[in-house]
Amino acid sequence: MEKIDLKQRKQKHYFDRQTKALPVLETGDRIRVRMGNSWKPGRVVQHAETPRSYEIQTDEGRRYHRKRRMLIKSSEDDRSSIDSPFVSNSPTTSTHERPHFKEPVDEVSPLVEGPTVTLPQPGDLCSTDEDIKETTMTSSGRVVRKPLRFKDYVLE
Repeated sequence: MEKIDLKQRKQKHYFDRQTKALPVLETGDRIRVRMGNSWKPGRVVQHAETPRSYEIQTDEGRRYHRKRRMLIKSSEDDRSSIDSPFVSNSPTTSTHERPHFKEPVDEVSPLVEGPTVTLPQPGDLCSTDEDIKETTMTSSGRVVRKPLRFKDYVLE
């Protein structure tokens, strides 16, 4: 029995090194509750009697008992932010209005010229007739060519 207790304590010690305590949720906090693969909005009704558990109510009106790890605190204030997810504080223009420019935008600015880059010609990369003459063929039919890095050397 002592060996089992020792192993369990040792395992707990190493497991607990990587864990962190989740913050406590208060009654009335806006939360998201994990339902399968999705997160549904809700509110904390009360702290349950079991450790790290809460009674929650979804925005649909259903009540659930959930562990703390299934809940995340939400920054939503009320249900209006859920109903309209695309709320913006910036002014918007209608699609019928055109933006007003102070100066006409008819001219195109000239391109800034930089250093010229010369690209290799397609013939430079292809093998020459000399390379083709020096190729051999294996018994399976594969063509064996000398590497181009050895083109300046005489290999025997």
